[in-house]
Order: sequence, then C-alpha cells, then structure tokens
Amino acid sequence: MEHLQFNFDNSGVQDWKNYLYSQTRIVIEEETMRIETNFMGWVSKRFYLNEKQLQYAISLGKPAHDYFASQLVDAIDLRIDIQLDREDEKEGGGNSKTGSAAQSFTPVSASSDESVRVLKIRFNYS
Repeated sequence: MEHLQFNFDNSGVQDWKNYLYSQTRIVIEEETMRIETNFMGWVSKRFYLNEKQLQYAISLGKPAHDYFASQLVDAIDLRIDIQLDREDEKEGGGNSKTGSAAQSFTPVSASSDESVRVLKIRFNYS
C-alpha cells in the first residue's frame, strides 16, 4: 500500500478508505503510524495533489495537520466512513482558506439506539 496514490476528491478518499479497510491489521497500523508521524508527508504521497493543493495544505499549519491526523486515526481505528468535501478554488477574490473536520452521528432508526458515524473533512475557500 505504501506506493498507492488516490485522487484528492471524495471518490478518491472513498477508494483509499475501502482499500485500507480491506487490508490486514498490520497494514492498517502502518498507515495510521504514517498519518500520525508525518501527516503532510503522508497526504502528499497517498493522494495526487497539484502544487496549489499542496501549498494550501501546508498553509493550514501544524496544529491543523495534527488535528486532521488525530481525527483520521480515530476514524480508521473505529472503521467509520471518511468523506472529503473539497471546494474548488474560486476565481478572483482573496480565496481565504479554511479547513475543518467534524464527526456526525445519524440514528439508524427512530426505535434504535444505534447510529452511523461519519468523519467529514471539509476544505473551503471564501
């Protein structure tokens, strides 16, 4: 898995997640270690990023990288769905950038105490 790359869009993230979750525990642990120890190195090797996307990711800073890494590792440990919501850069304007990660819980049914948990990572321009 070390040399596989995926598109940096929601379907690429889904392809990566599905492939990862089908691997052995050892392969999954190696992936989470890469995420935890070098998030930017991992993301740039795991996904196809153009130069602007890479600079955007770098500009978010280490606290954001650490936060995204911890959220991803938690999601992987629990084998929950991981989604990417990436807005395309807008023409004109300042294109100030924001990144966020949030987990949501949706009840399976009204009569159940079970829910579906999803990690959604979002990158926006404003």
